[in-house]
Amino acid sequence: AIDIEDVDSVEGDAWKPVSRGRRLHMFDLSFKIKFTFKWMDSSGQRQIKGSIEVTDFTHDVFAEGVASKPDLRLSCPDLRVLDAGRKQATEAALGHKSWPPAAGTAMKAVEEKLKSWAAEYEKAG
Repeated sequence: AIDIEDVDSVEGDAWKPVSRGRRLHMFDLSFKIKFTFKWMDSSGQRQIKGSIEVTDFTHDVFAEGVASKPDLRLSCPDLRVLDAGRKQATEAALGHKSWPPAAGTAMKAVEEKLKSWAAEYEKAG
């Protein structure tokens, strides 16, 4: 199971310029998502920790017809302790290799939270 433990190292800018009389809602953020992957084997419950660094997360990510996507970088030194099948399953469950992320992945849940944040940001005027 993959558990998202924390989000930290949040940096970037958000601004609301006016162009041609219309308020725009823009942002450019980066952050780190920390996770734990837990599994059972003959030794009992085991776990590894890692993170996904998200950069270039901008207002264009959710815009229709725009091919903008954030840069997602996995950092998990302990991934090497997994056998090939478990490693592949872990990476698939994380969903960090494509954008938009596949349904049922940890990154899909993150995407949904980010979409909610972006919508609230626009509503705030």
